Amino acid sequence: MAGHDPLDGLWKRMEDDMAFHRALLEDMKREWECLKRNDPSSLLSLLQSKEVHLAAIKTNRESMIRILEGFRTDGTGRNLPSALTDLLPLVSPPQTRKIRDYRGAIRRLLQQILSLNEQNKRFVQETLTYLEGVFSLLTVSRREEGITYAQWGKTVSAGLPPRWMSREV
Repeated sequence: MAGHDPLDGLWKRMEDDMAFHRALLEDMKREWECLKRNDPSSLLSLLQSKEVHLAAIKTNRESMIRILEGFRTDGTGRNLPSALTDLLPLVSPPQTRKIRDYRGAIRRLLQQILSLNEQNKRFVQETLTYLEGVFSLLTVSRREEGITYAQWGKTVSAGLPPRWMSREV
């Protein structure tokens, strides 16, 4: 077929890859909002959505690799592309620009995804640390109960310390 670009499949995969990364970024933004609102049920559904997008990215990347491998099997024995950057000297200037634009866009999307992921992770860790602190204030450990050891290793209670919180309702 006349005018058919042998790289059409690759261009489509590159567009899909950017769309999947944008969707993952949106999931990460929604995750941040759910964390701030303390909405665990939405977090669970977002986890499923993120898994779907990550699987789509993986499948799409595998497809891109297969397309590139197709160029290596032309039977000439030449050193043909195994990565997108290997295509740059082989394609036209507009195609080179398309590849470079794609790589730049993916880099920026990945940076944003990683940044949001780190922010969300830090929020969860800080919240857990806070909750552990609050929980430790409300519970008394065995050491704090006044347990002492007498002769021959027997334990003796020194009596309970006064509670700082009244249990009366």
